[in-house]
Amino acid sequence: MSSGHASKKHSLKKWTLQSSDVFCETPFYKILENKVRSASNTEAKWYILDLPDWVNIVAIDGDDVLFVQQYRHGSQEFSLEIPGGIVDPGETHLEAAKRELLEETGFSANKWVEIGRLSPNPALQNNLCVTFLAIDVEDSGQTHFDEHEELQTQRIPLYEIDDLCSKEKIHHALVVAAFDHLRRYNSKS
Repeated sequence: MSSGHASKKHSLKKWTLQSSDVFCETPFYKILENKVRSASNTEAKWYILDLPDWVNIVAIDGDDVLFVQQYRHGSQEFSLEIPGGIVDPGETHLEAAKRELLEETGFSANKWVEIGRLSPNPALQNNLCVTFLAIDVEDSGQTHFDEHEELQTQRIPLYEIDDLCSKEKIHHALVVAAFDHLRRYNSKS
């Protein structure tokens, strides 16, 4: 019996993009209709969400992590999340993280470290989510919510995060992934 992963002897090849058209456009994203062809000449249409990159921020204040609670229209429930959002055109990931932390919580940070990158759903989306660790945070003033945002900032002790994830009090996949990034970052430090 083999102890490794089974692999076939052929090499995978990228599909070739034949054309890409905007199928639908919203204020937040586009849906692209991509016509593609495989190396074996199979043709298909794929519908891709064309999204800007996102950032997430694990902001540490002493022994606490800054969270925001907000209503999410997809789940039609309140969601306990870390600050984060869309990278605006012309912004770097770090600039977006600094802006989002300040807008959503009123806090800024003196030290920033990128701790992870992931593709939220590469089957359907073309964007990245970049997670930053914000250290030595300080209250810098007022929040500046977007027009459709209503957020409540909360402090949660870092030691409670795993339990909240296990009990599905924190259930946003990208937030759970951010704490996995943090765990790996801390294990290297």
